[in-house]
Amino acid sequence: MTESRVARSRALALVVAVVAVATIACAPTRAPGSKILLVGDSLFNGSRAEITTALSDAGWIPTIEAEGGTTITHWSDRVQFFQAFQQPDIVVIELGTNDCSPVECPNLDPYIDQIVRSIPSSHPIVWLTVQEDVPPPFAENRDYVNNAIRAADARWGNLYVVDLGEHFAGHPEWHDAGGLHFNDIGRQEFARFLAEELDAFRHE
Repeated sequence: MTESRVARSRALALVVAVVAVATIACAPTRAPGSKILLVGDSLFNGSRAEITTALSDAGWIPTIEAEGGTTITHWSDRVQFFQAFQQPDIVVIELGTNDCSPVECPNLDPYIDQIVRSIPSSHPIVWLTVQEDVPPPFAENRDYVNNAIRAADARWGNLYVVDLGEHFAGHPEWHDAGGLHFNDIGRQEFARFLAEELDAFRHE
């Protein structure tokens, strides 16, 4: 092979390498597999069957770890253990509903960061906003919680905020008499909504 052909071959290889790197850099974050860990409070806990069915039908392998009445602060030092044991490809967080009282809220930033930090940065974390369109006393300080979740989105490249609150706002027919938890129709809608949102992270 002549010197000029060698030079052209090297130049072509360099161009291909640069294009490949640029393609990888610009590609959206995708889960390398189909295992999903879902961590939450009573909304996940009360919708276990519906969520498991909807995500399984969509090709995912879901594991739900949820306890009614729990908080971001409660789970901040626990997610790491479920992450290590389950080795999920995506983590979905539904927390924040119970973190504030009508008169005060903790500083949620360090607790949110602790949860995110316990998950590999290559793995997407989908965090659902809390519902703000709910009756008293549940409505107090909901904007504070959502602001903290959205602020974390700006700090962490693998965190994706999904607006559950907006989707369920103005739909009393999806809620029970208390206005916070979902009824039978609402649980089905919750599961459908989750499956639809997670489709963007499907590994291809």
